[in-house]
Amino acid sequence: MKKHLWHRPAALTLTALLLAACTAAPQSSSAEAASLIVSAETAQPAATPEQATPAVQREQVTVEREVSATLYDGGPLPQQSQPLYYIGNWQGLTWEELAAKTGFSAEELRILNPYVSEDDQGRLQRNVSELCLSEAWPIPRTKVCRVTVTMPGMPEPYDSRAYQLPDALADDAARALALCYYQMESNGQGFTTEPLPDNTDYVKVTSGVRFDTYSGLKSWLESVYTPEAVSAMGQEPYYKEGPDDELWIQGYAFDHIIPQSGLTCTEPEEQPDGSLRFAAVCVCVTDDEGNPLDEGQGRLYYAPVHLVPTADGWRVAEAEAPF
Repeated sequence: MKKHLWHRPAALTLTALLLAACTAAPQSSSAEAASLIVSAETAQPAATPEQATPAVQREQVTVEREVSATLYDGGPLPQQSQPLYYIGNWQGLTWEELAAKTGFSAEELRILNPYVSEDDQGRLQRNVSELCLSEAWPIPRTKVCRVTVTMPGMPEPYDSRAYQLPDALADDAARALALCYYQMESNGQGFTTEPLPDNTDYVKVTSGVRFDTYSGLKSWLESVYTPEAVSAMGQEPYYKEGPDDELWIQGYAFDHIIPQSGLTCTEPEEQPDGSLRFAAVCVCVTDDEGNPLDEGQGRLYYAPVHLVPTADGWRVAEAEAPF
């Protein structure tokens, strides 16, 4: 899977700025589903009379509780176990560190991945494209909520995206992760740009549905990610600050190749510091055109998530794109 990131340090994997395109999850038809609409503007400081009205409209996030986990076409999740692969950034980790992040045995991981090489310090080298966690893993039956991010004015299908997340998450935790995933999918969309003289790596944003200044983008990121995560996004960024608060972007498209059939998750586990760790699970049981794969050809992808409570609400410390 081809990914474009701001920065990918060994200790913290961020895919907030990954460009993606995948099939939208279906909307719940239950009129009785409890829902909450939260504007991303509520995470921003209130404007004073001297401040100008924000130039961009912010996303709305709707949380529907206790919905049935389904595939994107509305069908049930498969009952049979599937091979499970790891999406996270495992380069530079030891087998023991990877086992601690995933809950799988270090010895079993070694056996399942005989072609993954190690350096003289025992740290893994990414000399293969995929790392197997299990040859047969049951799809988790976690109780989920469906979180929909709506942004009028964005091109289809980015005007509305939905994600099945753990129902155990608080509303603001579900909101933060859904917005993180939305950014992964919609990154680079909804902008009008112009070339920069003598700069072939970036183009200048002249208008944007969501962001049209660098400070506007940074303020949004700080409403979704931990300060440490935002700080880690500074090297070789997809987005860059130009003169006079200009927003520059690299402007390339994401090459999405996983034929995703659905999205579910494992149950969140509370850590000693009060944070939550779990995994989004990409379910792949159809081909690129939505046709069912032959029996035994399906697979799952494990994308780790780390959410942290802060004084301003839950924030994303780590998230890999399960697309």
